[in-house]
Amino acid sequence: MRKQIVGFGLAMLLGGFHSAVAEGSGRTAFGLWKGGSVVYTLIEGVETLADGQTLLKLKPVATLIGPLDPRTEASIAAKVKIGSVGTSIHKAPQARSYAVVVLLKKGTEYEVDSFPQPFMPNGTAIEPLKGDPTPVMLKTLNSIQEMRVKKQ
Repeated sequence: MRKQIVGFGLAMLLGGFHSAVAEGSGRTAFGLWKGGSVVYTLIEGVETLADGQTLLKLKPVATLIGPLDPRTEASIAAKVKIGSVGTSIHKAPQARSYAVVVLLKKGTEYEVDSFPQPFMPNGTAIEPLKGDPTPVMLKTLNSIQEMRVKKQ
């Protein structure tokens, strides 16, 4: 049952994202065409920086949509504003957990989009997932990655 819920959640997330892009709604839908990606990732570490931002150390497992390629970018450091005025993200994710994250690329650096995300279930750019990926889920994500490579 749990596997079905996770699979259903990812399907709803992707369906909602495609709707947001198709309608042209939301900053991220526009930003994703400018180098942003929605990724399924392991959050390896969470660090509070001196400027009040948080640095997430990510290990992307698969890109759901966007140009980020986990094969060439195996580890990413992404800044995010958490719990401040003007951000939709109120709580930092836990280290050593999995999440779906909306990333924007600014030059050579990544940041987590802090604006509301209408296609994400909780309306923010970080959607924590419970538990580790199952073998079936990893096989499905690997198939998606292979299809993306063939299209390029």
